[in-house]
Amino acid sequence: MKQLNPSKRDEEEKAKKENTGEISRNSEYWYQTAGVRERSGYIPLWLKMVAIGLLVWAVYYLQKFWTPNG
Repeated sequence: MKQLNPSKRDEEEKAKKENTGEISRNSEYWYQTAGVRERSGYIPLWLKMVAIGLLVWAVYYLQKFWTPNG
């Protein structure tokens, strides 16, 4: 078996995982020009609550100010 330097070995292991679809949950993709990192994760509860609150407010606003009976 041939010996690879650590970075080459890591690249080959990553390529194998990508080909088989076995990307770990800890893997990240970095959009270098924007400085943004993308990774698998969860949506925080507070953010879900904000989204639900905005939807409820939108329904109320439409009912109150955009209907003739409002």
